[in-house]
Amino acid sequence: MFDYFSYDAPVESLTLAESACLALVAEHESGVHGWHLVRALAPDGEVGRTWSLSRPLTYRALDRLEEHGLITRDRSSRRHLMRVTAEGRRTLDTFLETPVDHIRDLRTAFLVKCELRRRVGLDIGDLARRQLDHLDTRLDSLIEIDPGDDIVLAWRSTSASATREFLRSLGSS
Repeated sequence: MFDYFSYDAPVESLTLAESACLALVAEHESGVHGWHLVRALAPDGEVGRTWSLSRPLTYRALDRLEEHGLITRDRSSRRHLMRVTAEGRRTLDTFLETPVDHIRDLRTAFLVKCELRRRVGLDIGDLARRQLDHLDTRLDSLIEIDPGDDIVLAWRSTSASATREFLRSLGSS
């Protein structure tokens, strides 16, 4: 599971907040201002409708990305123009290509990855197929549960079936 308050994690394990900010910076080769990212990640923003991030957490994520050399900031003006570095690009590519590890992360991290991939013209179906392969055994175990009258097990089994169908539908498009 991701934790957007963990700021001592190594670069390989960026938080969802940092990864989303990195992707949004990378969309603008000529550079982008932080306020553009704040708007995109606001609850009514292009990415924020999937998963939102407050202004302070957006700027904190950007600071961390800069500390790790994944973005640069041009400090020659009042508004700092940010650009992704080569290392940032490699880190972003890994994030966008890697399925999430837990079913619970599909609603947030997986959907954010799908939206960020869509924005730059990457195939969502490819990620959905890999995601289904990654979680297939776990989904099987949940679907095959006989919940009896246990409402929590019934929820998990039904959710696992719906998740499989959702990933299959994305993967076939």
